Amino acid sequence: MFKKGDKPWNTGLTKEKDERIRKIAEMKIGKKHHPQTIRKISEMLKGENHPNFGKHHSLETRQKISEGRLKKDPERISEYHEQVLIGSLLGDASLSKGNGINFYLEETHSQNQKDYLLWKNDLLKVFNSRTWYGMFRNQGTHRNYERVRLKTKSFPFFTKLHKQFYPRGKKIIPLNVLKKLGELGLTVWFLDDGHVTVPESLVVLSTDAFSYEDNILIQKFFKEKWNICPRIGKRNGKYYYLLFNAKDSKKLLNIFKGIFEKYKIPESMFYKLGRLWEGNKEKIKNAQLKKNTYKRKWRARRRRLREKMRLKELKSKGKVIRKLYWGEGLDSKDVGKILGYSGGGIRKIMKKLDIPVRNPSEAHSGERNGFYGKSHSIESIEKMIKNRWENRMVEK
Repeated sequence: MFKKGDKPWNTGLTKEKDERIRKIAEMKIGKKHHPQTIRKISEMLKGENHPNFGKHHSLETRQKISEGRLKKDPERISEYHEQVLIGSLLGDASLSKGNGINFYLEETHSQNQKDYLLWKNDLLKVFNSRTWYGMFRNQGTHRNYERVRLKTKSFPFFTKLHKQFYPRGKKIIPLNVLKKLGELGLTVWFLDDGHVTVPESLVVLSTDAFSYEDNILIQKFFKEKWNICPRIGKRNGKYYYLLFNAKDSKKLLNIFKGIFEKYKIPESMFYKLGRLWEGNKEKIKNAQLKKNTYKRKWRARRRRLREKMRLKELKSKGKVIRKLYWGEGLDSKDVGKILGYSGGGIRKIMKKLDIPVRNPSEAHSGERNGFYGKSHSIESIEKMIKNRWENRMVEK
C-alpha cells in the first residue's frame, strides 16, 4: 500500500526509458474521459481544492509560458506582453517590414534611457528582441549623440498590428486596441512619451504623432476608463499633447508608482514620478525658487507697465483738467463731475502731474466768491458798524 512520503514506482521514468511507461502511454492514445468523469474531476478541483488556489505565477514563469505558446502559435501572446506592445506602439515604438512578408517592432532611445530599453528588451525576449548601440547625428544641432536601439524578429502578429495602427500608411489609434490598454500599458506609454512638469508635478503625454480626432478619442477613453479628463493642448501651433490637472496627475502617478514596484522599472526612470520620488525633492525645490523669482520679476515688470500706461492716460486727462480748472475757472469738484472723478480724485491727479492749485484768495476772487454780485442791507451794515465799535472799546 502507498504511504505518505513514499516515492511512486514511476518517479523519473519516461516512455523512452521504460517499456511499461511506453505501453501505458500508447494505451491512452486516442482515448478520452467520459463526460461524467470530466465533470466529476472538475467539481473535485474547484475553489480551494485546486492546487493553484490563491497562488500566482511569477513574472519569469509567465514569460516562459508565453514563450511556449508563441512557439506553438506565433499569434498567441499573454496579456502581460500585449500591454507592453500596446504601450510601446502608442509611444516611441514603430513597426517596419523586414525582407519577408511580416513586420518587426523597433524602438530607439537616448543613452540616458538605456536601462529602460534593456528592461523592455528583457520583457520582449519572446519575440527574439535584441539591442545595440549606435550614433545619431542631429541635423538641427549638427552634433552626434549616442543612442540605444531595440529590434525584434518579424512575426505575423506584428503584421496584424501594422494593419490596425497603419491602415493608410499613417499611424492612428485603433479603438479596439485602445480599449485593451491597462495600467501596465499606460505606464509604458508614459515612460516612452510622457513627462512631469516641475515643480507642479502635472502629467503630460506627448501625442503629436496622432491627429486631433485621435486625441479626442484618447480623451474620451481616459474619461470612461479612469474617470480622468485631460486637456488637449498644442505646442508651437502643430504638436498636440494631453495635460492632466493636479488631481488627475496624482491619481496617475500613484498608478505608475505601483507598476514601477511590481515590474521593477529601472531606477533611472524614477525621475518621471515627480513628487512621489524623493530624488526629485531638490530639483523641485530649486524649480520652485526659480519660478518664484520669475514671478516677482514678472509682477514688477507688469506694475511698471501699468504705471506707464496709467501715467500716459493721466497726462492726456491733465490737459483737459488744466483747461477746465485754469482756463474756464471751474473748481476741482466741477471738473470731477465732467470727467467722472471726485473732487479729491482730481486734486490727486493734479498733484501727480504738478498742476498748480489756486490759493485761497484766487479760489474766492471774482465770480468764484460766494458773495459776488450781492450787497449787504442797511440793517446788516449798521450791525457790522456797531460790532466793530464795541470790539474796539473792549480792546482799549
